[in-house]
Amino acid sequence: EIYVVDDKVYYIGVDTNIYYMDLNGQNKTKLNNDETGYLGITEDYIILNVKKEMEVQQEETSEASTPASTFETKIMNRDGSDLHALTGERLYSISLVGDYIYYVNEAKAIYKVKLDGSENTLVSDEYTAYNMNVTDKYIYYMNYTDGDTKEVIGIYRMDLDGKNNTLIYTLDNYSSFLNVVDNKVVFMDTNDEEATINLVNSDGEKRVKLYTLKYENEELNSTEENVETNLNVDTTSENNVEPVEEDSAEQE
Repeated sequence: EIYVVDDKVYYIGVDTNIYYMDLNGQNKTKLNNDETGYLGITEDYIILNVKKEMEVQQEETSEASTPASTFETKIMNRDGSDLHALTGERLYSISLVGDYIYYVNEAKAIYKVKLDGSENTLVSDEYTAYNMNVTDKYIYYMNYTDGDTKEVIGIYRMDLDGKNNTLIYTLDNYSSFLNVVDNKVVFMDTNDEEATINLVNSDGEKRVKLYTLKYENEELNSTEENVETNLNVDTTSENNVEPVEEDSAEQE
């Protein structure tokens, strides 16, 4: 993951810590020592996942607990100062709006928390939220059916306080990569034959297909059997301020 902000290049080094350097590659500076990945960067802040050690109790035994590694999301200034936790848990689909960070938790409910980690508040748990994006006026997210298939029902929009939840666009196929740019909603539709990048207005009207990728099937010879494969598109990411879908910490 590489970000260019103002006259600096921010990136994750081979030691999985965050660095920055000048545009010409000079003056490399290390920002942290947490072996982390980061979710995104703004004009003022870096939001990152940090490894933490926690105790895991052995099931049905009195043996001593053993450490297990997990992640929590923290925030720091762009110069690496004032690193602090937000809620103590890992956050997903993060968007920074004013003094608040909007996020989705493990249970796919929508919360907001202040930049200093205070006032962690439930916004909505009415639906399961995926690929959330937040503007200065609305929260946009995708809602999926229950079960293993994770078929998308549609794209929803609600006010920043969780009210007026509205289905703005019904989807027929699996979808991901939701992003909101200049009051336009950009998303991907995926089926067995193609992947399409689409754009609709903020109210869900006037769909435009921006780009369509057709899958090409080909027979591959195998020592055991012929295996038919097609082009795979990564649909595991979650976008936001940043890139959500997989950050370096997650890949570990």
